[in-house]
Amino acid sequence: MYLKTLAYLLIFLLVGELIVRFDKRFQPFAENSTVKTAIQLGESEELRLLTHQSLPSTNNDLRVMILGDSYIYGAGINPANNFSNQLRTLLKSSVTDGRNVYILDVSRPSNNTLDNYNTYFTFVNAFNPNFIILAYNINDINGNLEATTDIKKTLTASPMGKASASRIKKVYDVLYTSALLQMALKSSNKQLKSMGYVIPSSKFGQDLQSYQTNASNWIKSKELLSEMLTDAAQRNIKTITLLMPEMDLLKRPEIFYEADTSIQNFFSSNPAVTFINGRNLFDKEEGATYRLSKYDGHLNEKAHTLLANHGREIIATLQRNSDSGPF
Repeated sequence: MYLKTLAYLLIFLLVGELIVRFDKRFQPFAENSTVKTAIQLGESEELRLLTHQSLPSTNNDLRVMILGDSYIYGAGINPANNFSNQLRTLLKSSVTDGRNVYILDVSRPSNNTLDNYNTYFTFVNAFNPNFIILAYNINDINGNLEATTDIKKTLTASPMGKASASRIKKVYDVLYTSALLQMALKSSNKQLKSMGYVIPSSKFGQDLQSYQTNASNWIKSKELLSEMLTDAAQRNIKTITLLMPEMDLLKRPEIFYEADTSIQNFFSSNPAVTFINGRNLFDKEEGATYRLSKYDGHLNEKAHTLLANHGREIIATLQRNSDSGPF
């Protein structure tokens, strides 16, 4: 009896392994759960003009540089309706004194803190922004954070660190090369996360823990961010930091409390920075209204519209309280 049961189990596992390996469409809890997009800067007229060194420059222009990853980039939605394009339209409609409005969106999927730091220093001299909107994501502390001497070389995807070798490597080699097991673990983690349960050893859980324990990757991120924010202040550039919300977890703000507090304390300690917790903008809202899928934190077009409107209000407020005057 036991041998027969074991035989059925082995056949089940073997068939499952083959299905997962050969049919990539087999994804429990999928619901378009993974947003895929090219790791590159988005196209814009400002970037094209800047690349050809033909961007007009006057002292009265309104110039906004946007830094961040796929959340603010608008992965998974029509680029015409992402944050930067909507903000450009809103600001142009607000400007009544004939000034030019330029929105340089140099956000890029997969960017981390070092990527945003390097992108800032790559474009700040040529673009000369009045405002920077840094869309901060809790996973910006991942990947390589060691600054290089050649800034432009890092405008590529950040390599992720490799896991250390295990003492029971032979067992892990068998288990973790199993496509079936990987699929099961990933799917289970997505389902648990959507219910508000965070597995401490998961990537998401480790990110949250880094902020709570002031881990080395958060310490290094703060060093890079401080250098960038100090440079912006010295240039009289106003910085708006927007903490990007996880749209699949709007109803679970308690998960982010300690991480959000750590992030907010850092940015709010800099008087030259206006900090906005994006989660608060969606307070009491249903995540399904603003997310791309149940198992993904990316924002849909409606969420980008809300953020763009809020961005315009913040910029207008800062303009009214500055020497340059209102729109």
